[in-house]
Amino acid sequence: MKIVQKYNPEFRKELDVPDILSILDEETALLVFCINDKGSIGSVISESRGIQSVDIPGFKTYNLNSLLSQQDGQGSINKIWLGDFQSYLNALGTTRYEGTFQA
Repeated sequence: MKIVQKYNPEFRKELDVPDILSILDEETALLVFCINDKGSIGSVISESRGIQSVDIPGFKTYNLNSLLSQQDGQGSINKIWLGDFQSYLNALGTTRYEGTFQA
């Protein structure tokens, strides 16, 4: 990364809260998750409320992996959410999502 930054100093520049808040508007928030084997922390950063975090002790790496994929009885991995999302992209005729998610 340091080699790239030599030619482009803005590449992967560390962001601080004022940097993040400067690119958000009142309809946009940044969601950040830290998920590991001991539990999780989720944070929302928004223009109007700053940073709000919540501890999610019961949601661990295993839980995330089981949402994304599962093993069948023969030990093969079946893609659950990832497979469904790839099917959706294929139906759109693309390999990447360029829209916005609506609740």
